[in-house]
Formats: sequence, structure tokens, C-alpha cells
Amino acid sequence: GTLKVIKDFPNQNHKTKSALATLGDLAQQKTLIVLDEVSEAIRLSVRNLPRVTVISMKQLNPVMLSKADQVLILPAVVKLCEEWLS
Repeated sequence: GTLKVIKDFPNQNHKTKSALATLGDLAQQKTLIVLDEVSEAIRLSVRNLPRVTVISMKQLNPVMLSKADQVLILPAVVKLCEEWLS
């Protein structure tokens, strides 16, 4: 899969339509979104998108990474992963 560092995941409301607008074509691929914290609004907005999974950095594991076609990750999470792995 492809790893993309994104500045922010701006979906602040709980509507699936908003998540679709934010993700665009990525909603049609197996997409893993790794955030430092998953808000209830984000969790609710993607729950009806069968190919999109949102997790916190604490839940990240190699199996999830290998199954995803696209991985979207925040810069803060990249830093946390670097610290965790060093």
C-alpha cells in the first residue's frame, strides 16, 4: 500500500457524507487512517464506509498496515511511531 502523511483529518461532524467528501476516491479503497486520538464524531462518520478504518496510534499493528491499500497518517503520529520504535 501507499503511506501518505496528511496535515489534518478535518471531519469534525458525525455525518458519513462529510467523511466521503473528505476522502473522495480513497473511500473506495481499503484505507487505514491513523490518528493520535479518534474522536467520537470521526468514528461515527466512517462507520458506514466498509473499506475505511480509523484507529489511534496505540491500535496500530503490522497486520492492519499490510491489509490497507492506502494509509493516511498525521505528522504527530509519525513522531510518536518514531519514538516508539527507537
